[in-house]
Amino acid sequence: MQHPFNTLGLDAMFLLNLERRQERRKYAEEQFKSIGLAGVKHWPAVDATELGLRSMVKDITPGMIGCYKSHRDIMKHCLDKNINSYIVFEDDPVFIGGFNHFIALAIENIPPDWEFIYWGCHEHKNGQPLKFINEYWAIPCSVWGTQCFMIRNRQTIQKIYAALDQMIMQIDCQLSQIVLRGQKIKYYAVQPCAVWQKTELESDVQEPNKQALK
Repeated sequence: MQHPFNTLGLDAMFLLNLERRQERRKYAEEQFKSIGLAGVKHWPAVDATELGLRSMVKDITPGMIGCYKSHRDIMKHCLDKNINSYIVFEDDPVFIGGFNHFIALAIENIPPDWEFIYWGCHEHKNGQPLKFINEYWAIPCSVWGTQCFMIRNRQTIQKIYAALDQMIMQIDCQLSQIVLRGQKIKYYAVQPCAVWQKTELESDVQEPNKQALK
């Protein structure tokens, strides 16, 4: 039986994972298997810690830099390879119960003008109330999380890629607070969140190393 994600006509599916964190890759692949999702390609994340990358921006860790650069590298790959739509998973997904059934219903009701979709995110507690489009979809105000999102249209990828040319905050904050709204991208978040994050897994993004070195 075809997985609901495969009905969207996406050109590619990516799993973002550090090569040295094979246990997280194995975990994610087991989760994909549990929902019958095949064809997700492993994408080696930028290991900013190993490369010694630092930021002058306060509280930006090497892990945050690596996450930011990794998502942007996927966008460049898609532009270079004429991949015009894709979905990306980070390597700690937790799918809600009845995931496939819920996703199928959400896809039936997806806003037809969508350009960017959050399948998983956390609404910022200080953000404005969600603007609901229908039972399954809302326009979020300010969110945390890039654990699962998808983009379509080459022009959309180009806009987001260009707008992320300089890192001034974590990728999730910069996307939701500046890029998506600033570029007038048609973006929506599924309600409720369908992909959470497994907090028990040690994170390489929220690591304690906060040296402000160039």
